[in-house]
Amino acid sequence: MQKQLLKKLPTTLSLSALAGAVLFASQGAVAAGLTLNEQSASGMGTAYAGRSSSALDASTVFGNPAGMSRLDRMQVSGGLAFIDAHTKIKGGQAQDTSLVTEFPPGSGNLLDIGPNIEAEINAQGTNKGNMVPFSTIPFGYFVMPIDDSWHFGMGIYAPLGGKSKFEDSFVGRYQARKTEVTMVTFQPTISYKFNDMFSVGVGPTVSYLDGTLSSNSIVGVPGAPADFTPADALYTAKGNDTAVGANVGILFQPYENTTFGLTYKSETRFKLSGDAKLEGHPEENNDPLNAALGAKYKGDAKLKFTAPESIDLSFTHKFDDQWTLYAGAVWTRWSRLDEINITDNLSIPLPDGSTSQVNPREEVNFKDTWAYSIGGSYQVNPEWVLRAGFALDTSAASDDTRSVRTPIAERKAITIGAGWNVTQDLTIDAAYGYLWESDAKVDQGNKNGLTDTGSSRPGFKGTFKNKIHGLSGQVTYRF
Repeated sequence: MQKQLLKKLPTTLSLSALAGAVLFASQGAVAAGLTLNEQSASGMGTAYAGRSSSALDASTVFGNPAGMSRLDRMQVSGGLAFIDAHTKIKGGQAQDTSLVTEFPPGSGNLLDIGPNIEAEINAQGTNKGNMVPFSTIPFGYFVMPIDDSWHFGMGIYAPLGGKSKFEDSFVGRYQARKTEVTMVTFQPTISYKFNDMFSVGVGPTVSYLDGTLSSNSIVGVPGAPADFTPADALYTAKGNDTAVGANVGILFQPYENTTFGLTYKSETRFKLSGDAKLEGHPEENNDPLNAALGAKYKGDAKLKFTAPESIDLSFTHKFDDQWTLYAGAVWTRWSRLDEINITDNLSIPLPDGSTSQVNPREEVNFKDTWAYSIGGSYQVNPEWVLRAGFALDTSAASDDTRSVRTPIAERKAITIGAGWNVTQDLTIDAAYGYLWESDAKVDQGNKNGLTDTGSSRPGFKGTFKNKIHGLSGQVTYRF
């Protein structure tokens, strides 16, 4: 290691997470990006095919508010979904370390952090995978008729969210360490039935979003001894906000056994604010031992993020008293997520004696996605119904834009489910789903130039293989 190891500044906040749908790596999600589909066990049984064209229970508040007009009794419905995600990382290694980097960015002044750092990262680093813990997602709904035309309903559900945390020694920790996102939506809703063919529904969506992101950067020190190994600094940002959107639906039944549904979920614009913290960065006196003393810099952080709008077009056809076909397609405008910018007020010491904020930014360049599904149900008898479905989702990330925080690729899923009418008032639904992805190849360069400090953050190259087991249960009671 060279004697002139130069102070490389804190990691940036890799924001394809808090923004890329606050992207939590794909796991736990069933649609492209970080969109969650776990809002109904009855819908999961058919891979959510026909979600906007069928009103199986009060969960239609989410699937299509107009579907409330089909429910002739007051009812409550709620349940839990369980997500068990597994990820394997093949060939993961640091790359594009940029041993000689420019500081400050654009100055033409080249600084050297040592010739062996990339080899050391790969020799000592790990690629354990399985960074997503077992997750539980609750949901609940209420619907009541007001008269023959009007219905009122409410829903509480999670439209997006998740958590991933890589091990401390992960080779790609300079791109992402931890991403945790929680979004909870409350939706009061009304519907109006014009006639037996046509009804509409609308409701505001009041959403709370909370997120935590962290990642590492390399810390070198001017004048360090030849055997001094650069340490890692850890940057963590937390933020939250509440914002309002809308859920609008149309239900059209041109024939007795055929129904079409259209649901529009608007974008939701968040202005996240919270805290930023840097740990393990040397103090101004450039003493290399200070990196190990846990020096901390704290401040505020802000980020603007827009959860994208979506359109769900569905079709339901009942062949007879036993067989029903469901199909649907969902378009999501992920191309809104082009670039992420965060501002903080940290005061980080620079090699020239001045200080700087981090103000990280990141190009995401997502593309719009389509999710297709088809399913069917078989009414065994008045008490039991069996369901099955298949779904195919395109990916918002391409080979050119995929990152450690968003190792998502094209997905396929198969589901099975059943509904049991215990009594005329009580129904229990359950479903199981298995989702698998194509190989998600990540080839990221370094992010040295994407902060005001030009911090050293090596790139990453590897292949992610994701699969998910999902189980959901739901209870509906009619009054």
